[in-house]
Amino acid sequence: MQTTALVGTGLAACLLLAPVPPVHAAMAYHAMPLFSPNSYPGRYEFWPEALNGKGDVVGTVQGTSLGYNAALYSKGRWQDLGVVARDFHSMAVDINDRGQVTGWAHPGLGAGIPYTHAFLYEDGRMQDLGSVGETASEATALNEKGEVTGHVTTYFSGRNAQEFFLYRQGRMTKLGHGRAYDINESGQITGQAPSRAQRGQQHAFIYSDGRTQDLGALDGDYSTGHSINDSGQVTGAFGTEGESGRAFLYSDGRMQDLGPLVGDRSSGTAINNHGDIVGWSEQGSFLFTNGVVHRLESLIDPAVLAEWRTLRPLDINDAGQILMEGSTLSRQGALLLTRAEPAPGILLGAGLGMLGLLAARSSRRQAPELLGERPFARRARHARRGVQHPTL
Repeated sequence: MQTTALVGTGLAACLLLAPVPPVHAAMAYHAMPLFSPNSYPGRYEFWPEALNGKGDVVGTVQGTSLGYNAALYSKGRWQDLGVVARDFHSMAVDINDRGQVTGWAHPGLGAGIPYTHAFLYEDGRMQDLGSVGETASEATALNEKGEVTGHVTTYFSGRNAQEFFLYRQGRMTKLGHGRAYDINESGQITGQAPSRAQRGQQHAFIYSDGRTQDLGALDGDYSTGHSINDSGQVTGAFGTEGESGRAFLYSDGRMQDLGPLVGDRSSGTAINNHGDIVGWSEQGSFLFTNGVVHRLESLIDPAVLAEWRTLRPLDINDAGQILMEGSTLSRQGALLLTRAEPAPGILLGAGLGMLGLLAARSSRRQAPELLGERPFARRARHARRGVQHPTL
């Protein structure tokens, strides 16, 4: 008893003096709006696509006419990335920490080339990556090595055939039928491809070292891999044709239905290297982290949120920053969310209270806050994410 009292007194004294964050500090985010700047004459909409680990954002700025240009927001400044050639439009879809940007260039009426071409932007120059044969190419993602993935489309006899590709060391190689949507640092690619096991179905896959692995579709007949991290974890959506889909997490060889957590009519749009997933559902946008679902709308200042509608998350980096797409009553733009650190405080008289809390936790674990009573749970890179984009 005496020993316990001494420990309690010492701990209480330390807690009285030590600055610590609140025990139940609520998760919250600072939200920075990103709109097409005045430096783009006559341009009024910004369609975000992706962010890198430094918080740089790429997307497409739409003009009042039919013009589109790839754009980069970095360190408070906007940059027009230009086009690959005269009479082209450009759309940026991904950026790595080296500042390399990928996307595709769309020919205008005077371009003389009928198909879109993937590009790689680096050191102030936009390089046309070409295509494979008489096909159109569209890039969807790149990694830190500058390896680009996407898909090529061959047009013939009224039908379109799509194959996903890898651009590496100056060469574009077709890898198989399907569409690719993301690539990690090991060169693993995810997307959607025809299933060999279930004829007529389209399934999420992981391509690695020359082999395409079908991830299945649980109890559905289709699935799509939207994002893959460096551990090979994949998020996306699965479901049955004609019905609403549900978000999933593929990890350690198993596809997990996130529907019971994030809800029906849901989709996982991005996953970072910590396994944090962002996505959307019929109940709104969500962050799935450490098995807990948070509704993003509840973590943003209501005064900021009141100005926006149709917000959906597109990307999340390893720092936990989240890129969201949305619109106000008059403009299309983005919100860049950065986690707000709780201010340290002094726990006056909290020593014994903390001991009581610790004792209580030994007998029962307090459940983290979830999504309400029953948690529910780009044309560009995010077309598969259910986000509408301008059509050229």
